[in-house]
Amino acid sequence: MGVISNLKNRIKTDFVRNILTMISGTGLAQLVPLLTAPVLTRIYLPEDYGALALYMSITGIFATIATFQYHGAIILATTESEALQVMKLSLRITFIISILSFVIYLIILLLIPTLFQLGTNIWFALTPVSILFSGINACFSSWANRKSAYKVLSVNKIMIALITPVVSIIAGLLFRGNIGLLLGLLTGQIIPALFLGYYFIFKRRIPLSFSNSNYSAVFLKFKDFRKYVLPSEFINILVNQLPVLMISAFAGKGAAGQFNLCNRMLSLPTQVISGSVSEVFKQRASDDFRKFGNCRNIFKNTLKTLLIIAIPAFSIVMLIAPDLFVFAFGDKWYDAGIYVRTMGGLYLLQFIVSPLSYTFYIAGKQKEDFFAHLVILFICFFSLYFGFKIFDKVQSTLLLYVASYSFIYLYYILRSYYFSNGNEKRN
Repeated sequence: MGVISNLKNRIKTDFVRNILTMISGTGLAQLVPLLTAPVLTRIYLPEDYGALALYMSITGIFATIATFQYHGAIILATTESEALQVMKLSLRITFIISILSFVIYLIILLLIPTLFQLGTNIWFALTPVSILFSGINACFSSWANRKSAYKVLSVNKIMIALITPVVSIIAGLLFRGNIGLLLGLLTGQIIPALFLGYYFIFKRRIPLSFSNSNYSAVFLKFKDFRKYVLPSEFINILVNQLPVLMISAFAGKGAAGQFNLCNRMLSLPTQVISGSVSEVFKQRASDDFRKFGNCRNIFKNTLKTLLIIAIPAFSIVMLIAPDLFVFAFGDKWYDAGIYVRTMGGLYLLQFIVSPLSYTFYIAGKQKEDFFAHLVILFICFFSLYFGFKIFDKVQSTLLLYVASYSFIYLYYILRSYYFSNGNEKRN
């Protein structure tokens, strides 16, 4: 009994230690953009952030295709050799998709030259670059997670956080317009991906030779990732970007820029804490499920922790958001604070549900997750579309969007808890 008790305590301690490692790195990573945001919002206009939000929406949607989501199977692979094969497969798919996306851009540019107006060509031409390095980063991050290299992941997040705003500020002072935001974003995508690749290939010496590799076995074994996870993630990103796309279409880039700042600030707790918990939860829950056939204990402990953190933190932010945004970012960003008050409850649910919903993958319920995402897409699209048609105001439309989306998050938390008990197991 003493041995078992000590083992349980050690597992719990390791879990907490890994989370704190991720939070310390991620917290520092998000402190930089938080401190630099008041500078950036005084250099760039809401319309500049609207253009950035539109670019990020487009590249974010198509970056989900980069690996066909096979990088998610790196953690679940049963052996090191199998995980390595999944890694190689994911990277190869990433390179192919990036090349194809550039070819498609050239074809569209030749056939419909007026589609890309002067001044936006460079944005669309660089889309394949964002797709390529997003895919590379996803692959090596999954490998780092599998190897419990949380310090490396933390350093990677810090690099992204430092590079993006610093380059954006320098470029914003040197060049006019929104080009500085694009340069900051791209640099923050490229350098961290190269860092992870260098660390694991040259420091850890993982054999990434693509010659004589047989991908057919892992391609078929983890087929649910391309059949269900890929379209699910594509829909998920599309749903998350729908507000930006719809606000841009109905209310203009200025309103989209206001929403972009709202989204960035509300996403910070998820990236700092919930995202860090998610990385550790994935690895620990996967191990528990393999060993014991359930992950209920780690699920319950994680849920309690997230609730204790989220409820007071989001409540305070929602209460003071408009005045806080004017003080921190300037008078022109008051609307962003209003959007924070409107959207806060939804991000609270996202903070809690995002890490725990990984139990869908652990239990092999990618198909159910896919159909749930289809429902999400229809609900969110129609709530935004009819919101603008009926109310013709951004805030009222966002309220309808929040109400609709909240029911989906409640569904996910209930189903995730059900799967964590081992009621449904992988086939």
